[in-house]
Amino acid sequence: MSTIRVNTILDASGGNTVTINGKTPIALADVPAPTTAQVLTATASAAAQAVGTYAFCATSGVGSTAGATIAGSSLRLSDSRDTQGGTLSGTWLNVGGTVVAGAAATLFLRVS
Repeated sequence: MSTIRVNTILDASGGNTVTINGKTPIALADVPAPTTAQVLTATASAAAQAVGTYAFCATSGVGSTAGATIAGSSLRLSDSRDTQGGTLSGTWLNVGGTVVAGAAATLFLRVS
């Protein structure tokens, strides 16, 4: 059986520092952000319509404004002239502009 020793120490600023087995855990602020190369590699390897990918879509039966989320079932893949595909899965964020139901297309980001 292992023993984990947790201590709370009052530091000089009056705040608490938690130590676990004599080590201070890393603060999230100390963890470096991913590099551009790491982000691009992850994005390039994502499957079509996966969370984190983008699609140019027209809405079906509903409008949408920038910043709003919409069900994939209300979207159709599109080009600049007309709707090209079936419905999508998941939840998508409108990162383009306002679209009127079925009248225009814009850019969406899959968020779940």
